[in-house]
Amino acid sequence: LIILGYSMKNIQLLFEDLKPGKGRMNLIEKSEFEIIDDAYNANPESVKNLIKTINSFHVLKRKIVVLGEMAELGQDSVTFHKDVVERFDSNVEYILKGNIYKEIVDPTKKNIKIMDTNDEICKYLKKAKLSNAVVGVKGSNSTKMFEIVNYLDEVFS
Repeated sequence: LIILGYSMKNIQLLFEDLKPGKGRMNLIEKSEFEIIDDAYNANPESVKNLIKTINSFHVLKRKIVVLGEMAELGQDSVTFHKDVVERFDSNVEYILKGNIYKEIVDPTKKNIKIMDTNDEICKYLKKAKLSNAVVGVKGSNSTKMFEIVNYLDEVFS
C-alpha cells in the first residue's frame, strides 16, 4: 500500500475497522458472555487453533468448546479426530456432536458431553450458566454449527 502512495496513517485507518467474516473466528460479545463464531468449516489445525484461542482467555472465565465433526478428511478421519481429542484440556468443557466422537471419546470424562443434534446442544446451553463464559463453536459446514451461534446470539441478546 505504501508503494501505491498510502501513508502509514491511512493504512492504519483502512485496517482499523476490519473484522473477520461470519463464521471465521468472529468474536461476538454478549452482555454476560462471549461467543467465538468459528463455525464456517473445520479441519484438524483450525480446531486446534480454536482450542488454543479459548485457552488464551482469562483464567477465571468458563471455557466451553462446541465441536461438530470434521468432514471430508478421507480414510484418516478417525485418526484426525483422535488427534484433536488428545489435545483437549481439562479446564475446558467440550460439547461434541457426531458419530466419530461417540466412537473415540471416553464418556466418563466430566468435561466432555456428546450430543446428537444442534437442538439438544442449544437446549443444554440455554440451561447452562454462561455468565463470564467464552463459548467457541466450530464444525464442518455439514454439521450446521452456525445454527448454534445464531441461537446463542438471538436468545441471549
